[in-house]
Amino acid sequence: MGAPDIFDKSKAIELGAPDYITKPIQRQELLTRIKTHLDIRQ
Repeated sequence: MGAPDIFDKSKAIELGAPDYITKPIQRQELLTRIKTHLDIRQ
């Protein structure tokens, strides 16, 4: 996967799809998921 794919996934997660996951997980994707779940809990 290239950088645009990672950006697209990160944007989708931020817009409300935090549980959508594909493997292998990229570092930026994982960090975005964690941030989104923390934001949801607040």
